[in-house]
Amino acid sequence: MEGPTQKSEEVVMKSSEKQSIPITHIITHPMRYKIIETLSKQNEPMFIEQIADKIGADRRLVSFHLATMMEHGLVEGEYKVSELPASKGKAVKYYKLSRKAEQVFSQLAKITA
Repeated sequence: MEGPTQKSEEVVMKSSEKQSIPITHIITHPMRYKIIETLSKQNEPMFIEQIADKIGADRRLVSFHLATMMEHGLVEGEYKVSELPASKGKAVKYYKLSRKAEQVFSQLAKITA
């Protein structure tokens, strides 16, 4: 039993370790992993409908997961006027992986090697 003068055992983590836990949780979600994998294979940014078609998911679900990844700095988005036939002339948001995502994957590769 712990008395008033005894301290409970604390686990002290480095700041980078604290940050990597939520990021790891974010990227290991199956849908987010598919999105990341898809974006990493493309030479240019993609918009939601392209990503959804590529991974076979509902665009609203892809949108939700992209917003989560943007919140954590794993993807970046930029509005551009689309030249594709289905959305020609409309402003659509194009997504790509951020430098942070590349760094996270590089760190994970070192850990798992």
